[in-house]
Amino acid sequence: MTHIATLRVLLTSVLVLTFGSKGNCATKPSPLDRPARSLSVGGAGFEENKGQVLRTNGEQADFVRFRLVQEGASIFLLNNGIAYQFSRKHYPAGYAELKHREILDPAEQKDLDALRKEIRNETFRMDVVLVGANADPLVTTENRSADRTNYYTHDALDVSSFGHVTYHDVYPGIDWVLYIMEAGFKYDFIIHPGADPALIDLRFDHQEELYLNDRGGLVHGNRLGWSTEEAPVSYQGTSAVATRFALDGNHLRFVLGDYDNSKVLTIDPARLWGTYYGGSGTDEGHSCAIDASGNIYLAGETSSATAIADGGYQTTYGGGASDAFLAKFNAEGIRLWATYYGGDSTETRMSCAVDASGNCYLAGSTLSTTSIASGGHQNAFGGDLDAFLVKFAPDGTRLWATYYGGDRGDRGRSCAVDGSGNIYMSGSTSSTSNIADGGFQNTFGGGGFNTDAFLVKFDPSGTRLWGTYYGDLGNDIAFTCATAVDGSILIAGGTYSQVNMATPGAHQPTVSSFGDAFLAKFDGAGARQWATYYGGSSNDYAEGLATDSNGNIYMAGLTLSGNAIASGGHQNARDGFSDAFLIKFSPTGARLWGTYYGGTQSEDGFGCAVDGDDNVYLTGFTASANGIASGGYQNSYGGAGISEADAFVVKFNSAGTRLWGTYYGADGVEESRDCAITANGDVVFCGTTNSSIVIAENGQQNTLGGDTDAFLVRLDPSNVDAIGERTRGALLSLMPNPNSGNVFYVEIGEDATGAGALYLEMLDASGKLMYATRINPDGKSTRIAVDLGGKVPTGVYLVRITSDSVTYTGRSVVQP
Repeated sequence: MTHIATLRVLLTSVLVLTFGSKGNCATKPSPLDRPARSLSVGGAGFEENKGQVLRTNGEQADFVRFRLVQEGASIFLLNNGIAYQFSRKHYPAGYAELKHREILDPAEQKDLDALRKEIRNETFRMDVVLVGANADPLVTTENRSADRTNYYTHDALDVSSFGHVTYHDVYPGIDWVLYIMEAGFKYDFIIHPGADPALIDLRFDHQEELYLNDRGGLVHGNRLGWSTEEAPVSYQGTSAVATRFALDGNHLRFVLGDYDNSKVLTIDPARLWGTYYGGSGTDEGHSCAIDASGNIYLAGETSSATAIADGGYQTTYGGGASDAFLAKFNAEGIRLWATYYGGDSTETRMSCAVDASGNCYLAGSTLSTTSIASGGHQNAFGGDLDAFLVKFAPDGTRLWATYYGGDRGDRGRSCAVDGSGNIYMSGSTSSTSNIADGGFQNTFGGGGFNTDAFLVKFDPSGTRLWGTYYGDLGNDIAFTCATAVDGSILIAGGTYSQVNMATPGAHQPTVSSFGDAFLAKFDGAGARQWATYYGGSSNDYAEGLATDSNGNIYMAGLTLSGNAIASGGHQNARDGFSDAFLIKFSPTGARLWGTYYGGTQSEDGFGCAVDGDDNVYLTGFTASANGIASGGYQNSYGGAGISEADAFVVKFNSAGTRLWGTYYGADGVEESRDCAITANGDVVFCGTTNSSIVIAENGQQNTLGGDTDAFLVRLDPSNVDAIGERTRGALLSLMPNPNSGNVFYVEIGEDATGAGALYLEMLDASGKLMYATRINPDGKSTRIAVDLGGKVPTGVYLVRITSDSVTYTGRSVVQP
């Protein structure tokens, strides 16, 4: 069979509208600002032009092939490029007050009519031209909308919209494909065998700014808005090929590293998206999972009565202090369905897992006595607090659900699925009945009100196969569980029991301090194979587990110990008050390496995951401004101090060498609770945030819903490797601060004085760009004057200054 290599270049275009000033450059007159009157509403998509798109002189704009209309902007697909038209109405003083009055007297009506004549519409057009492209390519369409639009005034009837448009042979052997996404649209270049990707030359015209941002993407903008082309990366299988944009004046091209031209090469932008998830209440993201089709699940808890559920099993809030929630997204971050899960009381501590058929399991704890269980192992509430486990079909239909607990407190904390579709749940219990049957330990070991860990196995239909306690007289909690390729199941957590938690000959057969982590491995029938304590002279506990293709085990957690944790790893000494840790064990329990991970403040390692190449990822939270990031997506700490925290993700190879690390956060508190890896090596992680900027982009929900929201992010680490690390300086200094909204000064580092043009942006608390300008250091002075001219309203702003080599951030307060 002949293998034909195809090169695919995908570009994500994100359109953003802004109401800040970006200078006084004259607006280019647009020939496309007189739409004909529409008498019906068509479906969303690229609308074909049958004569309804007009020039300003009333003539038909025949050079427009398709039109995509968004609020405040229109996008026109031409024969050899794209035209972006931004628009904004300027209303005279007093118009809004009169317009919104319910009753007007004759004089006021006359005033309103006069003010209407003073309304001014401002437009700004920017173009992207495919230089040297075919002037009359063959165009085909797909995904026709079921709706039609009729423009009767211009004889444009039965006008269709399409989700997918292909321009064939725009360059020899190169197709141009454009398609709709919920967050905007994408366009791809398909390079067929023998074609030359160097022919692709995108010329950007009529913008007021054009630059590569700190993620390698291209921003072209004007005073009314901007569009961002996300940075490209390339793949052959799961291996990255170096790829980046090259901007020469206003021409954009692709620069590729060496690649095997006998194999398929995909040039793909970092499909970076991030979303808040929450309403007006408190919402937390606890767990995420990815199915075989690349769909992503987010599980957590919520007290919000709106903005959570859509098309799922339970669309209304159940009650109590919080409900569980489960949301399913496709690979692009578009929500497919979402559900509450809860009764009339409180549900907490969620975990999710998916099986090979795309069914999803949700585990947690509940105080609700109704609406939880159906068709499962235990259909009645046991008492006090019960664990629960529920199975959903891929479409969100509930298949079965069960309580799990006795007459005292039982908490479900983690779940995992094996290769046969059996489901395991682990947690903690203080109940002396209804927990264990046919397992390793059938009697409760805890004394008084202490807890034991527990582990239970169900078949795919919800029948319990066995259950076991795991613990002695102290408090013992299984925070996490994971399955291995040999059909075994592992649990890990924290223990205060002095005996019976480890097996003879294990890595650490005896307890080191009052509280240690523990790790235990069971076979599929519930028999313990081995177990170990893990800890030093202070408290330690494990919170995350993962296994690789060879059955090796990774354990993540938190340690206060300065000894006995690290060996042969990336960081062999504790740096702060508490550090995260990551340990690798062989299938038989021998420690292969271990590392601390942290800076001078506090860290916690909540979760870990392994990719197809057996690299391992650790995620959690950090309050440290050092020791975390290297060559990552965000290389500087976003928190304002130790009272704030950022999420972090770090990647190690199988030998324990750090490949990159990144912060993820702004000026509030972020913690990442879990991570999962897609088939092509993208990193998905989730957690909780109260920051109103930086977190979300191109996602389901781009603004903070309440005081605290869940978040879900997809990062493309190949983009990090391909583009390389940017240099980020220290926080810039702003003087005076607060300022009056006129002239203030920015103090930059010496490394930026010779960097050429710098771009200054001011973003409000919602992340909206309120002001942008270009500043030009003279190569000597580090102090630069910025004149806002009274154009920025009172408020608190994130100030960001960027060039090709440096990024500075700070905060500015504008007050009267």
